[in-house]
Amino acid sequence: MTTDQPDRDDEWVPDGLDGVVVPDDLSSLVVPDDLSGMDKLLGEPTPEPAPDTPADLDEPVTIAILLTPVVAAEPLAAVCVLAGVHADAVGSNAGSLAVLADPTTASTAAANVSRMLPGTQLVLLERRDSSIEAGVWSHGVRGDQVVAPGLFLDEGPAVLEDLLLGDTTPADLEGTVPSAGISRFEALRLISKAAWRGRKH
Repeated sequence: MTTDQPDRDDEWVPDGLDGVVVPDDLSSLVVPDDLSGMDKLLGEPTPEPAPDTPADLDEPVTIAILLTPVVAAEPLAAVCVLAGVHADAVGSNAGSLAVLADPTTASTAAANVSRMLPGTQLVLLERRDSSIEAGVWSHGVRGDQVVAPGLFLDEGPAVLEDLLLGDTTPADLEGTVPSAGISRFEALRLISKAAWRGRKH
């Protein structure tokens, strides 16, 4: 019995789940340092923000976005599926964004996704009615590093501010990949394929 393989220069992924393995090293999914600009932003000293007022703390998070170094929207959506996170993945030339379907689960989502991408840093941006907060996550833990949200709005992907302020939605953007509808099996295939392409290039 033979199995047809595609003629084009793409990785062939077997139909059996046994042949699909999540790579231990997902660095091939990550944007090169000279494109992401993440290290520059995180490395700049920022003043301590003013403490949250009780009113700020009472306000619900209305929009939450993960700024990641993942190279494209499709593998980020797959990572979200395996991390148990519902989000719309949006690509950019400075790393992909995950716009969370439920902003109230932002901390759990950041922890889970950062565990899936060891050796990298993610930035969680949370918008409340009167404030925007940014935090750096790695290996499932939020760091103590203080970052100013304005740095990411000024220096991050152009679409980030529009999404965070609600001026646009993921559905408005071409190339958005929702995690909803992607099975865990398909997520494994997508990550395996993206990692293979990254190593190839």
